[in-house]
Amino acid sequence: MGKIIKMSELLSSKIAAGEVVERPASVVKELMENSIDSGATRISVFINEGGKRLVRVVDNGSGIEPEDMALCFERFATSKLTKIEDLETLFSMGFRGEALSSIASVARVTLTSRRRDAETASKITVEGGKIIEQTEEGAPVGTSIEVADLFSNTPARAKFLRTVGTEFARITEQFKKIALSYPECGIKLHHGSSMVIQAHPGTLAERVAEIFGTAVLDELIEIEAKSSNPKIQITGLIGVPTLTYPTGKGLMTYVNNRAIKDAGLTKAITLGYGSLLDKGRYPFALVFIKIDTVLVDVNVHPAKNEVRFSDPGGVFNALRFAINKTLGKTSSVIQGSAFVADNESEPNFTRSGSRYPATSPGVNPGGFAREGRKQWPKPNREVARERTTTTEPLEFIKSEEDTLTPEFLQMEVTGQLWGEFLLCQSFGTENDTFYMIDQHGASERARFEHLKADYYKDGIISQLLLLPERVETELSESEALKSALTELKRLGFDIEPFGPSTKKDGETFMIKSVPSIFSSTSAGRLIIELAGELAEFTQSSRIEESIEKILMTIACHSVIRGPRMLSTTEAKGLLKELSKIDFATHCPHGRPVVKRYSRAEIEALFGRT
Repeated sequence: MGKIIKMSELLSSKIAAGEVVERPASVVKELMENSIDSGATRISVFINEGGKRLVRVVDNGSGIEPEDMALCFERFATSKLTKIEDLETLFSMGFRGEALSSIASVARVTLTSRRRDAETASKITVEGGKIIEQTEEGAPVGTSIEVADLFSNTPARAKFLRTVGTEFARITEQFKKIALSYPECGIKLHHGSSMVIQAHPGTLAERVAEIFGTAVLDELIEIEAKSSNPKIQITGLIGVPTLTYPTGKGLMTYVNNRAIKDAGLTKAITLGYGSLLDKGRYPFALVFIKIDTVLVDVNVHPAKNEVRFSDPGGVFNALRFAINKTLGKTSSVIQGSAFVADNESEPNFTRSGSRYPATSPGVNPGGFAREGRKQWPKPNREVARERTTTTEPLEFIKSEEDTLTPEFLQMEVTGQLWGEFLLCQSFGTENDTFYMIDQHGASERARFEHLKADYYKDGIISQLLLLPERVETELSESEALKSALTELKRLGFDIEPFGPSTKKDGETFMIKSVPSIFSSTSAGRLIIELAGELAEFTQSSRIEESIEKILMTIACHSVIRGPRMLSTTEAKGLLKELSKIDFATHCPHGRPVVKRYSRAEIEALFGRT
């Protein structure tokens, strides 16, 4: 007798449920998505014991026809698809027809629903995949789904659930993701007898303030890169470089309003910030990608939290560009951090180290200037559903807004501190303001931007050394240098191999020319540093990935490095340079260059009001 047998319907349903229903948060996700698809404008979520005992979702959506009530719990029964081509035009959250049948196989589910044109509601109770009761009763228009005793009939699954607090935390996280993607929908979350979150209908900015608080909202910037090609549009809000986390928990990406996890998109966002982020830190980003449905496959996983792009590289580059351009266009100066109100508590996010403590009430804690900041418009679901068919390559339009504000030109230099910081003031703007500017960081940023522009245009101008300089390298350094000689020439270095090195298995090189802006007396030390950086990368990708890091190193070595008193002309020249470049408020390594203090803050230090 053969060993292979066909599984029973109940067994296969429970196995399938493992892919869709991992924990109570999965139930909340599936039920809230059903409510969204029904056109609901109000959704209430009720939780008991972290969702282990009860999950109930109530909405005012379109409701379910009485004859469809039982069919809802059949596997692969859906109102979203009738033919294979429909998979290419999906904008709904649900479509697989698996959620309710999967949930009902591992819990007791009670579904009550009333259409607007019906006098009564239909009610059905399903347990272990079997219909227990089906009746009619009075109920408001919309749908209520109650999921009780999750995994009660599958103890092996139940034992993997965590504490009530942990499970509710995951529910809250899932709730927030959906709440952020549909700010036009009023949503409430209850746990036991307490209402934990109440989010009113409004704009994305208003929803962010309700979910994360106004302290976070004040540190966010609207994504403003405009695409000339309608097949992909990127919108959302991103944090200033000082609003960071030790993990990627602040990164939220949505594709056609569906929250997804994608390592490539996370990488694109962090690369968009580039050198503005401290090492090991992640930004806050709430990113919405609207893309033609024929260019994305949402049918990758039953949980629908992954997608597959037909052109992942195009989406990656578009997102990276949008983040980078938005940060470059933002006129910003870091707000002073020395004035913290006694009664102010730290908001629920972590800054990059101790350099960025919370600021006083009324002060922009993120440091990016509020002038001209727009509120992200309320999403229009009908517009989001419009499909496009263009196949032209992605490109973006540069607007006249790309020119940075002349804030640095409005500063008046009043002195220097320790030969390292410029002291400046300005009048006639929104408020009288005092500034401190790190000379080295500011000079380094200006030099880095000029070097980068020269490199990508015609290469960096070099100058011949009167006497070539000899430098000895180790094996890994010499191999890296030899394979990078052409690129190093574009960086302004003319270097030639010159025989064996006294270092084990290494090689000697002669430096014949260096960048014309190079001011160090020892080019050899810089070459060793560059060689070490090159050696960290693989043969296939090291140049592409390390060019900016190399340019940072060159910039750092070629500008003001120690205490030095600047003349008035030099100081004004530095401010003028800062007014012309992107990311002027941070050095290439992500440290702040400028701190700003309002007159009111300074007067408050002396008890003046």
